[in-house]
Order: sequence, then C-alpha cells, then structure tokens
Amino acid sequence: MNKDSSMTVLADAARKRKRCRTNWAVGAAKDQLQDAIQEWDAQTGRALSAEGKRLPLKDYAALVGIPYHTFRKYASGARSVGNSTGRQPLLDKAEQAWIARQLANKGDGLLAHEAVDFVRQRHPELSRAQALRHFHRTLLKHHPQQLKVPPKRQYQKRQQRQQQQDCHVPEEEEDEEDEEEEDSEEEEEEEEMEQDDIPPPFQQQRQSKKLRLEALDARIAKLRSDLLDAELEKERLLREED
Repeated sequence: MNKDSSMTVLADAARKRKRCRTNWAVGAAKDQLQDAIQEWDAQTGRALSAEGKRLPLKDYAALVGIPYHTFRKYASGARSVGNSTGRQPLLDKAEQAWIARQLANKGDGLLAHEAVDFVRQRHPELSRAQALRHFHRTLLKHHPQQLKVPPKRQYQKRQQRQQQQDCHVPEEEEDEEDEEEEDSEEEEEEEEMEQDDIPPPFQQQRQSKKLRLEALDARIAKLRSDLLDAELEKERLLREED
C-alpha cells in the first residue's frame, strides 16, 4: 500500500468516527429515551431476555440504541427525562407562541417598548430588563414573521405625518422640518457606515447600550406619567377640601 492510499484510508476512518451529539431532552430522542426508561422500570418487552430474565443494563442500552453511560444516568434517577443542561427559558414555547400571536393581532408596526409592556402585563414576575431581553433574543428570533418592529426612521415619519394631519403646518415650517429630516437621515447613514467599520464585538456592545438606553427612556416616560397623575390627584383632593 503506497502513502497516498494509506492517507485515504485514515481520512475515511476519521470521517466514519465523527458523529453528531444527540440531545436526549427534546424531540424524537426524548421519546425514545422515555419509552426505554418506562420499559426498563416495568421489566417488560426488550428489558427481558428470551428466558424471561432481566437483561444487564449495558446490554439493554445497546439494544435500544442509547449510549450506556447516558442511559445509566436516567435509569438511576440521577437525571430526569426532559431536563437539559443550561438555563431554562423564562417562558415555554407554547407561551411564546401565544404572546407572538397576540402581539401580531395588535396590528403591524408595534413598537418594541409596547411589546415589552405587554409581556410584563402578562408576566409581572419578570423585570423590565428580563422582558426586554426575552423580546429581542427569543420572541423576535423565533417568530420573525409575526413580530415586525418598524425601524425608528419609519416611525418618526409616520408620527410627523400624523401631526401634520391633526394641525396644518405653515410651508416655511414644513421646509425646515424636511431639512431636519434630511439631516437626520444623513446622520443615520453616516452612523451605519461607521458601524460597518466597527468590529462585531463593539457593535454588540453598542447595540446592547442602545437597548438599555431605550429601556431607560421608557422607564423615565412612565415615571413622568405617574408623577403627572399624582399631581392631578393632589390638585383634585385640594379642591375637594376647599
């Protein structure tokens, strides 16, 4: 055997040894493991030999197609079926799908802070930071077709058009607003060009900082609203006393 053929044989052997890891906590693998555990605990079916005796654990694991060390952990109760390593999600998949449908039914163009407020109303045990992270990292990722947050620029234009419809603006002011809008668009385009030159880790830091600032702005707006309500309530009580 020459050198080239031996290298080919070694490469083929390496490819054969390479296997993907199986997640036994979800999907068909979970069902397979659960059925095997139930059969092993009940001592029926494949858990028994032809003579009706219980098979050794190692032989049974090979028979059902589950690695021995993995099956031993579940069979001994050291690990429960369905629990995988890592942190559990804040909301299960069924709840995430329900929230996504409700947010989609509220109409196109729902803002991020409005969606976060809805999540917190549904689950008051979550902090605003948790709800914000869950919305951006989980809901938007798993339900992109249902949840479409409008870009900030489109929202500003829509808000300006609504204000112009409510009250007529003189032409001079409209020209000034158009100039300001063009300037803001140019600034945003410059920022996007600068972001292309920034390495990915710094882009993530900037995005995280922007999300935190948005959360703080929403919090400040809520506090201002609560303060205004409190002042109005105070004035009403003072008038009643007079």
